[in-house]
Amino acid sequence: MSPQNYFKKLRLNALHQSITQNPEPTLIYQIAEELGFFERGHLASDYKQLFGYFPSETFKNRT
Repeated sequence: MSPQNYFKKLRLNALHQSITQNPEPTLIYQIAEELGFFERGHLASDYKQLFGYFPSETFKNRT
């Protein structure tokens, strides 16, 4: 795994954690931009590749 991919995976995990643990209704892409993701299409496909579902699905299914 390249360093770039490693750090992208860390940021994707941070996004996943923020979505699942934040009790406030928050815009997913606002959190994503804070983590350095600016291309929404790439973010969604990278996230789905890692977790098996889109960020919006994570948000809808959080407890």
